[in-house]
Amino acid sequence: MHCARRAVQRFGQRGLAVQAVGNGSDFTKLITNARKDRLLVIDYSATWCRPCVEFGPIFDTMSEAFAQQADFFKVDIDQLPDQTAEARVTAVPTFHLVRNGKTVATVTGADQDELEKMINKHAAAEGSN
Repeated sequence: MHCARRAVQRFGQRGLAVQAVGNGSDFTKLITNARKDRLLVIDYSATWCRPCVEFGPIFDTMSEAFAQQADFFKVDIDQLPDQTAEARVTAVPTFHLVRNGKTVATVTGADQDELEKMINKHAAAEGSN
């Protein structure tokens, strides 16, 4: 948990890997304080979900590879059930790509190729909306 707390304390800084969102207030800040047109990639997952756990290191690597294009966040669905329900997440892992407070793409399942494709597509659209 120490790493998750440290990540939340560094919330909003560029150049970091995946930032854990620890509470509803942080989640709201994440959406409302995001830089205009900045792509956010939100991983909805659970500690009891084997594909989520196995995909974690891949998501970390992707966050570093795409650091210039997007900010990466992890939401534990058991810690933030209200935000998970509001986001209409029905399976884990689910990834939402968000820009200007709106979900622009959803990838359900631990599908690295599809997630990379969606990040490339929507990161390229930065500033063109």
